[in-house]
Amino acid sequence: MDEGKKRSGQLHAGHRGRVRHRFLTTGLHGFADHEVLEFLLFYAVPRRDVNEMAHMLIDRFGSLAGVLDAPEEELCTIPGVGPHIAHFLTLIPEIMVQMARQVSVDERPTIRGPKSLRQFLEGRCPPCPVGHLLLILTDALRRVLVVYPYDSLDKLTAKEIARRASGARAREVVLVERVEDNAAPLPSQQLQQIRRLSERLHLLEFPLRDYYTVDFLGDPPHSLARSGQLLPW
Repeated sequence: MDEGKKRSGQLHAGHRGRVRHRFLTTGLHGFADHEVLEFLLFYAVPRRDVNEMAHMLIDRFGSLAGVLDAPEEELCTIPGVGPHIAHFLTLIPEIMVQMARQVSVDERPTIRGPKSLRQFLEGRCPPCPVGHLLLILTDALRRVLVVYPYDSLDKLTAKEIARRASGARAREVVLVERVEDNAAPLPSQQLQQIRRLSERLHLLEFPLRDYYTVDFLGDPPHSLARSGQLLPW
């Protein structure tokens, strides 16, 4: 074997070992989107450096959620991504939805207001950074079906939410944003953005039931619907 290729292989093996050790120590906490994707690609591409591929995928589709939600044919436009890798990536969200469906109806938490949301977040969802959001899809009785993380409201579109909701057979949508202080009002421009999103989701028949903000101070979640800042559908 060429000495240069041998050293390169040893470096890649060492890098993969360090990433796996980091995951076993802390889970995915602190992993950037491209690092999570690179970790996933280790299992689809056993003997190749996939760091550059992960970066290209994130650059093209905007986020980890964007990559996992992209059609296989679009994934295959990225250099190095063939049908095998594309199929592997699109399988992951399908597995998540299947897992959510197999949870007993009686065991599913219900979100009917700030108190039940707080219990759900404390019991099942790890803290996320300021500005990050959780997209929570529920059935008609507001029982949680599946949760998707996003790192920005700008990454969310009504079309994407509707596609996810349709796949999960959801009926309603709840959004939760992590903020520094619930007492501080959201900027007017962001409120307008949320209202436009709500209107579009209503037309797509996946109503946004509420938009909550949650801080690190232990205050109850703030509901835009209950405060009159979001139209009730």
